Amino acid sequence: MGRAKKLEDGFVKVLAAPDGEILGAHAIGYEASVLLHEAVVAMRNDLGVDDVAGIIHAHPTLSKVVESAFRDVDR
Repeated sequence: MGRAKKLEDGFVKVLAAPDGEILGAHAIGYEASVLLHEAVVAMRNDLGVDDVAGIIHAHPTLSKVVESAFRDVDR
């Protein structure tokens, strides 16, 4: 989706504890506020990194960036 919109700048970063607890997330770029919403809902409902990474994200959408960020968490 990012390529389709000719978007090349931006990222999502997830901060997590070693046990997978989501401590926070950052997003910079197109629709950053919309992309962060998924992390906020997960934190509010005590979901962990693996929970969010395991959710099916529609393709092609910008939410795939969120999925990738959660899958890339180094614990």
